Amino acid sequence: MKTARLDYTFLFEPIQNHSTNVTLLTHPKDKRDCFTISINDNSLSTNWLSTVPSISADLLDLAIAIHAADRLIKRSADIPLSFRIKLPVRNFDTFSKSEVCNLLTDVLEWYTNDCWYFEFSKREISGRDVEVQPQLPLGIQPGEIEVALWSGGLDSLSGLHTRLLANTATHHVLVGTGSNFYVLKKQQQIAREIDQSFSGRTSLIQIPYKWSKTPVTGKNFDQRSRGLVFILIGVACAHHIGNGSLFIYENGVGAINLPYSKAEVGLDQARSVHPLSLLRVSKLVSSLLSAPFQVINPYLFWTKAQMVKSLVNNERKELIFLSSSCDRKHRRQDGIAQCGVCTSCLLRRQSLSALGIEDQTHYDKNLIDKDGAHFRAMQYQVNRIRFLLKQQDPWVSLSEEYHDLNDIADQISFQTEEEINNSRRQLIQLYTEYADEWKLFEEHIEKGTSNTMLPMHHHNKNI
Repeated sequence: MKTARLDYTFLFEPIQNHSTNVTLLTHPKDKRDCFTISINDNSLSTNWLSTVPSISADLLDLAIAIHAADRLIKRSADIPLSFRIKLPVRNFDTFSKSEVCNLLTDVLEWYTNDCWYFEFSKREISGRDVEVQPQLPLGIQPGEIEVALWSGGLDSLSGLHTRLLANTATHHVLVGTGSNFYVLKKQQQIAREIDQSFSGRTSLIQIPYKWSKTPVTGKNFDQRSRGLVFILIGVACAHHIGNGSLFIYENGVGAINLPYSKAEVGLDQARSVHPLSLLRVSKLVSSLLSAPFQVINPYLFWTKAQMVKSLVNNERKELIFLSSSCDRKHRRQDGIAQCGVCTSCLLRRQSLSALGIEDQTHYDKNLIDKDGAHFRAMQYQVNRIRFLLKQQDPWVSLSEEYHDLNDIADQISFQTEEEINNSRRQLIQLYTEYADEWKLFEEHIEKGTSNTMLPMHHHNKNI
């Protein structure tokens, strides 16, 4: 995507641990604003290395710059915008390569549907503390280490728990980030509980960031680049530790995020950890590092209920209710942080219902409204999937309706060197299982055992 106009330019000074000046130019209004941003990467002192590699520091700066641009500009309509980012980097020769620039802009267009231009310059001042000062290690011993993103959500919790049980010799480094105090504290709380259960086999790295004096432009709470930002921060940590891979624990239904009814508007169609997103980012990072790097989701063919089952089977159900799943802006009043009605909250509630677990999560809206837009959209989608799975050739029916599935199967087959029919079978099984689990959710709702507002009526019978 190329556009003749330029909507916004962000001019970054070298990003520091303390407040760093950023200038925002709003071109249609000929307006100039200034704000500050800072990053705290001191927790990168996690291993036996003395300082953080300059390319890892550059990846952190890139992530924060993208996040600032996407977060601070509110979309008034579903119209693509154009951004120019001017950012000083340590590895100017690497970032100025045409291959890197093209991959970066292509990845961002894929994530956001916006047009991005980057102008990198050579960073002239010294790096942040972890780049120039030897750090004290946290005591991680050399050996098999798995680096994974850590959100404090139910999928990351369940996925980690399953991996810890399956790989008893592996140490897990968890990477969390954010600017929200509540989210950061939740990440710490759950990581601490897990670490105590598994005798110190996990370590938490948090890379918080903050900004101040931001212009009154209206915040974009549905920033589509969020997944990419999180991944880039995780990659920076993994590369610092010496790993050539980053793990993401996300159920397949949520990761693929098939579109809902075309009649539904305003619903999240983010590609945060879409399997094609992970492949694109892996290619970008490999080019940046001049070495193979993989972003891996080992749970692509698992439903959320299948992931959570590990906690249930090992009598750790109480951890479920410490986690958060909500898409909405987190709030701290009255201790309520989850709305209960967005698609992520509903998927959480559906998974617990499928496992026969009484949901003790504190939601803002405990009642499930059968006429709510998100519930109605999810119900329509499940009914549509059921209909397609009953056709003579389920794969042809599914892939003609949801074109991404063909690309996913093709790319997985290419990456794993397995028969493409194997990937297709696994995707069919994923959605068959999900539809069956949703049936259990429907039964609970009809019995009035899921805190529903009204008994659920089936929609769209004539699919």
